[in-house]
Amino acid sequence: MYKQFRDHIFIWAVFILSPLASLLISLRNYRASWVKNILWAFIIFYGVNFFIYDDMMDANRYADKLKTLHHTEITTDNFLDLFFSDEESSYLDFAAPVVTFIIARFTENYAVLFGVYSFIFGFFYSRNLWFLLEGLKEGLKPATFILFILICLLVPFWAVNGFRFWTATQVFLYGMLPYVFVAKEKKYLLIAALSIFFHFSYIVPMLIIGFSYAYTKNLTVLFYVFLCSFLFSFVKLQSLQDFLIGHAPDFLHKKLSTYVNQDYADNLKEAESATKWFVILKAQIIAWFSLFIVCFSFILHRNFITSKPVLFNSFCMILYFLIGFNILSAIPSFGRFLLPSYYLTFCFAFILIQNYSAHFIWLRRSVYVALPLLALYIVFTLRIGLQTINVLVVTSNPMLCIGQQGQAMLDWFKK
Repeated sequence: MYKQFRDHIFIWAVFILSPLASLLISLRNYRASWVKNILWAFIIFYGVNFFIYDDMMDANRYADKLKTLHHTEITTDNFLDLFFSDEESSYLDFAAPVVTFIIARFTENYAVLFGVYSFIFGFFYSRNLWFLLEGLKEGLKPATFILFILICLLVPFWAVNGFRFWTATQVFLYGMLPYVFVAKEKKYLLIAALSIFFHFSYIVPMLIIGFSYAYTKNLTVLFYVFLCSFLFSFVKLQSLQDFLIGHAPDFLHKKLSTYVNQDYADNLKEAESATKWFVILKAQIIAWFSLFIVCFSFILHRNFITSKPVLFNSFCMILYFLIGFNILSAIPSFGRFLLPSYYLTFCFAFILIQNYSAHFIWLRRSVYVALPLLALYIVFTLRIGLQTINVLVVTSNPMLCIGQQGQAMLDWFKK
């Protein structure tokens, strides 16, 4: 008990001097429950020093909205509307607008805003990762260590730049991880459903979960439907929009008109053509590796997976998500839902290799074979993160960084 107390005092003292050093030191004891709190605190420190590198990024819009709200006089007539003054938000997903409104009553400093955003995001991010680590019966194997790094970077902590959707993703995963890999209990679904308050579009995966209860759990049928789901890219959006608007409640019409729109899709494709090649490549690497995991698991280990109720239920749920979002990815912006689906897929592979290594020798070896491509994904994702990671996060501490602007790590490396 005394040693544990002493370790806590030591690591938090180191954190005050250097948050990065405390994180690196604590990761040596990654199975300890308190390590996730060091990561959480580090993410908050990152948020307080968040670097806005581009006027077009979501973070800049959040900062502008904070400043506008701070200088807006509140009256009884405009009080409620100020919560939802963001055109992209609405009464349907109100968590971010409410947080921004409350902070705007005290300050226009976006460092405070992103500190709070990171406080919320970092809690769920750190807990989702430690869901895998706290259940380990032995140390991480090299292959599962590689998978764990990938899982960390699928929705990395710098995704707080897009706070609404990616925080909703972490909240959703916080409920889904125990639901998929431990027990299908309603309390976990209720937690996952909280993601709707951050981004209303998360009602779609919740509907997919409900759909999975009503339809087949035949693994063979699900697998072949999964393969066929890649054929749905030809869906005509205008016809789909007309159908959905004709059957959806009135309060959803605005969002459907925005996202299920051929012009919007064409604009996204045009923007994608100007996207840097490594951004497109890293997305393809993850998509193909996820496809490989699903096919490999089904073709070679279907009988073993079927014999384990937890693995069987996990695999079925993952297939339902992949099928649903392969089909829905024809709609602009729905393709990003594949990332939480991939997250669950990689967690599934992590559990197979870590807990059943004798049965999944070739899956483990496949991770090593794919390592060069996976390393590219890691490098390209880190490069994106370095655009918002302030050099102060590496060189400073909570006391010395106050009042300093710093610069992006990527700019520092380019010097």
